[in-house]
Amino acid sequence: LHRQLVGGRIDKVFQPDRQTIILLIRVPGKNLQLLINGDPQQARMHLTDLAPENPAAPPAFCMLLRKYLEGGRIAAIAQQGLDRTVHLSVENWSEEGGVTARTLVVEIMGRHSNVILLDNQLLMLDALHRIPGSLNRHRELLPGRRYVAPPFQAKDNPFTACRERVLSALVTADAQQKIAHLLVQSFMGLGPGTAREIIARAGLPPETTGRSLNPAQQERLAAVFLQFMSCLQQHHYQPTVIFPPHGGGVIDFACYDLLQYPDTEHRHYPSMAQAMDVFFRAERIRSIPGKDALRKLLRNESQRAERKLQLQRSELATARQAAELKLLGDLLTANIGLIRKGQREITVQNYYDPAQQEITISLDPKLSPVENAQHYYHRYAKAKRSIDILEQQIAETDREIEYLETVLLQLEDALSKSDLQEIRFELTEQGYLPPPAPTGKPQKRAAAPAVKPLRFTAPDGSEI
Repeated sequence: LHRQLVGGRIDKVFQPDRQTIILLIRVPGKNLQLLINGDPQQARMHLTDLAPENPAAPPAFCMLLRKYLEGGRIAAIAQQGLDRTVHLSVENWSEEGGVTARTLVVEIMGRHSNVILLDNQLLMLDALHRIPGSLNRHRELLPGRRYVAPPFQAKDNPFTACRERVLSALVTADAQQKIAHLLVQSFMGLGPGTAREIIARAGLPPETTGRSLNPAQQERLAAVFLQFMSCLQQHHYQPTVIFPPHGGGVIDFACYDLLQYPDTEHRHYPSMAQAMDVFFRAERIRSIPGKDALRKLLRNESQRAERKLQLQRSELATARQAAELKLLGDLLTANIGLIRKGQREITVQNYYDPAQQEITISLDPKLSPVENAQHYYHRYAKAKRSIDILEQQIAETDREIEYLETVLLQLEDALSKSDLQEIRFELTEQGYLPPPAPTGKPQKRAAAPAVKPLRFTAPDGSEI
């Protein structure tokens, strides 16, 4: 990021959702988007090609970032050691008229992830997630307070670790713990996923404990650890996203191939930014509220249409066999003089058969010879009409299945609630969803007018 963004000008700042900040940065010859996310489950910072939907009214934190960062130039991007804390220094004009530096701090630390804007005195202008002293008395994150960096983790640098240090991490007093835990606790910046990958490459089960390792396994694990870190230090990256073998979302991603997922689909990308876009786009698509319900509806309707199509094709095959009915009518007509009323069947020569074989035809003894022939013609005409209807119905069902598959693909590509709303509206128009209930209050029915009493005049002139 330092190589690509330093010197760039921040043109726009967006906050498409509560956790995500987008910086539109102009560098020579192109515009780049830097995505910063402070979500506890998806905290990250990377370039992106995605264009998320922005709210009509930007949040207060976005307005603050616009005030202090837009128009500024990125002077430096620095990671604090191997901690997942990045300082993005931006030089911009101050309210007093001179150039001043402000720092956007991105802390990618799991449930403690945050994005904080500092002034040139390291005082906090604001934070994405404000943390009062009642929640953390050691590290209050509020406007006007002095910024205090997260506590430094006294762990070893994995890129400079030697064989002996790796072995010592496996035989500590906590050796009853899983080796993934031992590695994470011993080396700076090493996450559980990376630890599991090293263990997998060493050919060990993920639940292996330090105490259960024999000397040969310890040596193999140490050698794999050092080789793995050497590859990363030399920038031998292979950005990878892991997909389930039969589709249905994403599993994991990393800047190296993930051998800990053997029975899955591994897709490699030219850059880590592209890999992360693919992964988090799939995660975002999968998590849109209401999407699962629409997906279930479309799949149920597709299955219903497939069953209907199979039934229609079966009926069509039966109807096409009725073409033999015309043949039987023709043979009866040709042999009309041989038929006597009251016969139940007749055996005649099939003139349409190249072998001229005989064929036995059932007859209705209540019908005359001519009526028997006409009966077969009527059955044939009815079957022929059903063939035309069934062929039309099959074409309509085919189109319905194709339509449902198209809508399902649109649903999988939907990126926002508005996309979902459009799909929902279309399904309502096509009759797959009931129309939405009216949102206004139901009008009260007007009360029926009171019935006035009848009045009569008696013969004596009195009113009743």
